[in-house]
Amino acid sequence: MCALARKLQSRNHETVLMCLPDTEPFVRTAGLSFLPCCENEFPIGSVDQYVRGIGTRHGEEALQLSIEACAAMTNAMFNSLPATLKAVAVDALVLGTYLFYAVKYAPQLELLKRTAVCITHAGLNTVLEALALS
Repeated sequence: MCALARKLQSRNHETVLMCLPDTEPFVRTAGLSFLPCCENEFPIGSVDQYVRGIGTRHGEEALQLSIEACAAMTNAMFNSLPATLKAVAVDALVLGTYLFYAVKYAPQLELLKRTAVCITHAGLNTVLEALALS
């Protein structure tokens, strides 16, 4: 997400990265503005607890905990989004989160042309296509 934020900054967009509190040091080190979200659900240190928990499991058990962690973070982000955005004025929003979709085919370029907001996990194709159409 930092690469996307820097690219937007290079195009004279004011960019603020909104994410869990544990990510703040990394975002600030990258020279980006930071807006915390989900402080109640994921206080500082909670991401480390998830990672340690996943590291003690194997196979399907580790996968299941990973999926549950991603779902919990995504749910918390979307639930906190209205209140968090009320505190700041934004022209566009890019969320760094985990979403799982399974479709046979999605005409991504056509969909991106019709969107005001692109929510991505920062996959290179989506980032490049979104920037090309911005």
